[in-house]
Amino acid sequence: MAEEFVVRSAGLTLRTRDESIACALVQRRRRIAAWLTALAVAAGPVVAAPGRVDAAPPGDDTVVAFLVRGVGNGHGKGLSQWGAYGRALDGQSWEEILEAYYGGTTSGTRGGDIRVRLTPWDGQSEFGVISEGGTARWNGSGTAYRSLRAIEVANNVFDVYGSSDRGCALLSAPAQNLSQGDTGAAVRQLQQVLDTLGFSPGPIDGVFGNLTRGAVEAFQADAKLPVDGLWRVEDWTTAQARIDTGGGSVSWTRVGNGVTGPITFTTDVNESTSGPVAVLGACEPDASVTHYRGSLEFRSTSDGNRVVNEVAVENYLRGVVPKEVSASWGSAGGGLGMHALRAQAVAARSFGLSQQRYSYAGTCDTSSCQVYGGAAARSSASAPNFVSIEQPNTDQAIEDTATVVREWPDGSIVETQFSASNGPRTAGGVFAPVDDPWDDVPSNPYHRWSRVIDADSLMSRYGLSNANGVRMVVDPDSTLDGIWANEVDLGNGDTVSAWSFRNAFGLRAPGFELIPIRRELTAAATFAFIGDSVGTGMALGATSELQVLTEGWFSTSMWSAVSGRRTSGGSQPDGVAVARTVPVGTDVVLVELGYNDDPAAMEARIDAMMQALTDREVGLVVWANVSTRRSSPDYAATNAALAAAVAEWDGLAVLDWNGASRSASNDRWFADGVHLTASGEAEFSMWLRERLLEILIDGYTPPSRPRTLVPGARLEVPVLGVGGVPESGVSGVALNVTAIGASADGHLTVWPCGLDEPWTSTVNYLAGQTAPNAVVVPVDETGRVCVSTYRETDVIVDVSAWFATGSSPEPTEAIDQAVRVASERLIDTRDGGARWPAGEVLRVPVVGVAGVPESGVSGVALNVTAVDPVAAGHVTVWPCAGDEPWTSTINYVLGQTAPNAVVVPVDETGEVCITSWADSHLLVDVSAWFVADETGGVRVASDRLLDSRDAGTRLPGGEVLRVPVVGVAGVPESGVSGVALNVTAVAPSGDG
Repeated sequence: MAEEFVVRSAGLTLRTRDESIACALVQRRRRIAAWLTALAVAAGPVVAAPGRVDAAPPGDDTVVAFLVRGVGNGHGKGLSQWGAYGRALDGQSWEEILEAYYGGTTSGTRGGDIRVRLTPWDGQSEFGVISEGGTARWNGSGTAYRSLRAIEVANNVFDVYGSSDRGCALLSAPAQNLSQGDTGAAVRQLQQVLDTLGFSPGPIDGVFGNLTRGAVEAFQADAKLPVDGLWRVEDWTTAQARIDTGGGSVSWTRVGNGVTGPITFTTDVNESTSGPVAVLGACEPDASVTHYRGSLEFRSTSDGNRVVNEVAVENYLRGVVPKEVSASWGSAGGGLGMHALRAQAVAARSFGLSQQRYSYAGTCDTSSCQVYGGAAARSSASAPNFVSIEQPNTDQAIEDTATVVREWPDGSIVETQFSASNGPRTAGGVFAPVDDPWDDVPSNPYHRWSRVIDADSLMSRYGLSNANGVRMVVDPDSTLDGIWANEVDLGNGDTVSAWSFRNAFGLRAPGFELIPIRRELTAAATFAFIGDSVGTGMALGATSELQVLTEGWFSTSMWSAVSGRRTSGGSQPDGVAVARTVPVGTDVVLVELGYNDDPAAMEARIDAMMQALTDREVGLVVWANVSTRRSSPDYAATNAALAAAVAEWDGLAVLDWNGASRSASNDRWFADGVHLTASGEAEFSMWLRERLLEILIDGYTPPSRPRTLVPGARLEVPVLGVGGVPESGVSGVALNVTAIGASADGHLTVWPCGLDEPWTSTVNYLAGQTAPNAVVVPVDETGRVCVSTYRETDVIVDVSAWFATGSSPEPTEAIDQAVRVASERLIDTRDGGARWPAGEVLRVPVVGVAGVPESGVSGVALNVTAVDPVAAGHVTVWPCAGDEPWTSTINYVLGQTAPNAVVVPVDETGEVCITSWADSHLLVDVSAWFVADETGGVRVASDRLLDSRDAGTRLPGGEVLRVPVVGVAGVPESGVSGVALNVTAVAPSGDG
C-alpha cells in the first residue's frame, strides 16, 4: 500500500498519505484532535476499543455524480486527423497514413464534379449572387450581370432580377397598403421581408392573419413607428431602408418572369484558375457573402427550397481540407506535416465522392457530411476585404494527391470516415481497429478528456428515481472495438446508446467510460472554499464540478470565487477579506489562490491569510498550489512561498496541484497555462475530492480499516525513498501488485504517475479472487507509480527490487540497469476471433514499436495473459533467436484468465516468441524496456531451477527454501545483480 504518515494524539490515530498534511497535523495535533472528537460525537454514540475512535460519519452508497473519461472527438472510425498529424511528424508518408487507418483498401483515381447542398439557404424563398467582374448569368442567359437574384412567387416558379450594381438586397418590401385578411403574392413578399428582418410571421403562405399582424406590430415597435398592424408607406419605406443597409443600394430589373425552376447561376471566369473572389458570391441570409467555385443552383424540392453548388472535385476540396484541419500543419516538422494534409485530401476526396445523400446532391457542407467553406467570405457585397478559405498549403496537398481515392477490392470508392481525434485506439467497424499513440501529439486537446455529470441531471433526463444502477456495459450488438463498443445501462431495464448519451450531455465522442461517484460521507465537516477565476469554473454554483462531487459531505459550506482575486490587495474583494467572513470554527478551508499575486509578495500575503483564518479558529487550511506552466510571473516562487509557510503556520497543508498536473500530457487540462478547460475542471475537481476524502476519512481512520480502490480513482504509491529504494538514481522498480476481493471481473493498470494512464492491463482478476502479478515500472519525476482499477477492489503493492539509472562499480541490491517507459498492447488474438492454436509459435515484434527504440535495447518487460484456454496448460515466452525452452511463463487452467509478467532479453531478431500448450487467446502488453550499456544489460537464462513435486511432498508452511541462482541455468558466477524468476505455487493446502 502507499506509504502513510501516522500521527497519534489524545487517543486518536490520524492517518494520511500526504506528507504536508501530516506535518500540519503534527504541528496542530491538539486542535485537530478536538475537532475530530467533536465530529465523532456529532455522528452519534461511539463504541471504540481503547486507543482508537470510529471514522467520520459514513455516507451512503448513493451515486451523486459520474466522472466521464473519454477519448477522441467524433465517431472514432477511420482516420484520426490529429493522429495523422502525429504520424506525419514521426516521418510517415501520406500513403502510409492512409494504409494504417483504412486497412483492406487500396489507392485508385477518380475525377469529375460533385454536387453540394449549401445548408444556409435551406427553405429560403429568395437567393442571389454577385460577380466582381460582372460576368454572372442565369440559365445560360446571353446577358451578364454584376448581381442576380431569384424570388419564388409560386411553388417552383421564380421571378429573376438582374443589376449592373453589386449588392445583396435580395428582398424588396411590398410598396402597397396591406392589412389583416389580405392574401396573395404581395402578402407573401411581406412575410418574406418580415422573416428576413427577424420578425417571424409564421408560415409564408400569402395569408395576412394574426401571426403576420403580430410580426408587423413587432417590426413597428422596433422601428418606433405607430403600432397599428397595418402595412403603410412609412412601414415599407423603413423596411426597405433596412434591407438596403444590409446589402447596399441596388437598382434591380426583372429579367425573368414566372420561370420554372431550377434557376442556375454561372459565371464566365475560369472555375479553377480565378481568384477566390472572382468566382460567384452567394448572398447569405444575413447579407454577408460566400464565394464558391462552379455553379450555384436554386431549386425547389419536396423538403423545401435548396441551393446546390456544382463544382469540380479538386476545387471542392480546396474549400474542405482547410476547414477540416489546420493548413498550418503543412509547415510543421520542416514540411513533414504536409503528409497529414495530403492524407486528409485523399480522405476528403474519397468521402465526398462516395456520398449519395440526396436526389439533387451527393453531399452537404456541414460536419454531418464534411465541412465545406467555399473559396472566400466577406462581410457584405460591398466590403472591399475578404477572408480566403483556400490556403496555399492545402491547395498544394490537393494538387500533390490529385484524383487519388481509396477503393475497395471491387473497385468501389471507400466511404473514408474520419474524426478530429480517435484517442489511443480507433473504434473499428468497417476498418480494423488500430492502436494510435500518434493521436497523442502534444497539441491535441481531444486525445483524452474528462467531464463530471450531476446524477440529478441524469435522473431527470431519463426519469430515474436514483442513479445507483447506471453503469457502462458492452453493447452486445456493437461491431466496434474497446471503449467504443459501450452503451449505458440505466439500471431500470433500459439501455441508452453511447452516441445518444453523448448527444444528451454534450460529450466529445461516444468513446467514454462512465464512473459512478458515491457519496461516501455525510455531514462530515464544516467547510469553506476561497478561490479566483479558476475556482469560478469548477467550484462556484451548485452544478459546478467540485460541489457536485462533494454533495452531502458538509454540514455547512461557504463558496466564494471571483475572477482576478488576489490573496491580498487588488480591486476585487481579496482572499483575506473573505477569510474574515468564514464562520468561526470552520473545520476545513480550501484555498485556491496565487495566480493573481506578485510572487515576491506572496510570503506576506500567505501570512495575512493564515492570520485571518487563525483568528476565525479554523481547524485546517488546505491550500492548492499553482501550475508553473507560465514562465512569467515566476509561479515557482509562489509555490516555494507556500511550501515554506507550512513550517511557519500550524494547520496549513499545501496540496501539490502543480506536481499532479505537470505532465506534458496534461497540457490539455489548461486553456492558457492557468485557466482550465472543461477536462481540467473535471480532473482538478476530482483530484481535490480525493485529497479532501483523505483528510476527512484517512485523517482519523482506524488502522484496521482498509481503503478500497474504486473505478475512476487512482492510487498514488510513493516508491522513491521507501522500502529500501533510494531517493535518487532509480530508473524503475519491480513490484508485485495484488487485487483482493474484487467486486466483479476486471483488471488493474500500473504506470508512472507523470504519464497518461495506458490502455493495458497489469493484473487481470475475477470477482472475489486474490490475483497477484509482477510488473516492472519505470520511475519518473513524480517518484510515484499509479494504480487504477476497472472494478472495485482492495490492492496490495509490494516492492521487490529497484533498477539503477546507470552502471555502478560497486555491488548493490538493485538490478544495475536503466529502465525506460514503454506502454502499449502488442498483441490481442481476440481481434482475429479465434484462439491461438496449441503448439504454434507467435512471433511478436518488440523492437521499434510501442516506444521501444530500434537499438540499444537489452530486454523488455512484458505482461502476457492467457484468456479462456480450452484446457489446462502453460505459456512459454523466449527470445526468438533461441530454442524454445522447457519452462513455463504462465500456468493456467481451463477457461481461466491468467496473467504473468516476464522480463525477456532482446536478440538480433527484435522479436519474442510465444507458444501455448492448449488453444488460448493471448494478450501481450509491454511495460518497460532495458537500456543496453557497458554492463551488458539483460541476458538469457532459461531452465527450471526447482520443482518441489519431484520430492513428492509440498513445501511446509513457514519453511525457507533456498534456491541457488548464480552459476546455474546459464547465469554466470559473477557480475550478476539480479535474476528474473517465474515462481509458481501449485495446489496449495489453503489460502496464502
